[in-house]
Amino acid sequence: MEGPQSGSDMTEAPQPHDGGDLAGMSGHVVGNRSKRQRFLLSTTVVTIPGTLALVGIPFAIGWPPAPEVATAGDRIAYALPWCFAAFLPYAAVCLTILQMRLSQGAHNPLAQAEDEQLKIHCRVMQNNLEQLLWYLCCALPLSVCLEPDQLPLLPITAIVFVGARLAYWAGYFRNGTLGRRYGVQMTFTINIGLLILTAASLVSSWLT
Repeated sequence: MEGPQSGSDMTEAPQPHDGGDLAGMSGHVVGNRSKRQRFLLSTTVVTIPGTLALVGIPFAIGWPPAPEVATAGDRIAYALPWCFAAFLPYAAVCLTILQMRLSQGAHNPLAQAEDEQLKIHCRVMQNNLEQLLWYLCCALPLSVCLEPDQLPLLPITAIVFVGARLAYWAGYFRNGTLGRRYGVQMTFTINIGLLILTAASLVSSWLT
């Protein structure tokens, strides 16, 4: 029969922590969902209004000026360069991965020879692709649904979208997984806003 356990034996073993997370989360146990959620949501009071301001202020002051468009083709031609601009962060991370795979000899992804930095670049690439697809699926329909004086929303949102994706990329490396929150929140503010605007514009066009 075993004797009573000593105090040191009865002490709960320390749990692992997110060493790569932000300093504000140091000491938070991995899997402590409520603390992580509060930490992530604490910045939405800045990122969401800030992103809306980055879009709304230029639009309100008339920058850039509304284009002269006569046909649907003119509208799409106006939107395409800004769609290309939104594509640039994805292209940048793809080229970074290309260079790193070549220099590291990690050209076979099945061999799982990537270092931690390359793995992060690959995650950023995948996320950029997902968010870019969302953005394009809204921006292109909007180019033919918006009124001409509303079309400047396309270049404005494209520029803010690029900034959000760069913030996501940089944050991942600077502050670990939780460092992505600024870029994530900015991106979703743009994309969810465009989704709502696209849906409302399409429904309005179908009803009129």
